[in-house]
Amino acid sequence: MLSYNRYGIHISTGSACSLGYAEIPRSIFPFISNKEEGKRYIRFSFSHLTTEQDILTIIEVSIKIFNPIKEERIHNEKKINWQGTS
Repeated sequence: MLSYNRYGIHISTGSACSLGYAEIPRSIFPFISNKEEGKRYIRFSFSHLTTEQDILTIIEVSIKIFNPIKEERIHNEKKINWQGTS
């Protein structure tokens, strides 16, 4: 969440109705197979004041945040696969 805050984007890991609760919102259950997956989602709230540029900024920032994570995972998987072979 701090990564988004650095760009002035505020996100949540829960529903708007459960502010302060650590529970996974029931609305996410149809999209997950277990509670661990439910801990890996974030929520963006939009309103009639949200502009197209706001959404484009969220997309750009998300790419900046998640691409390095994705690259690190790929690198680690290759490293594990390489170490596992003789």
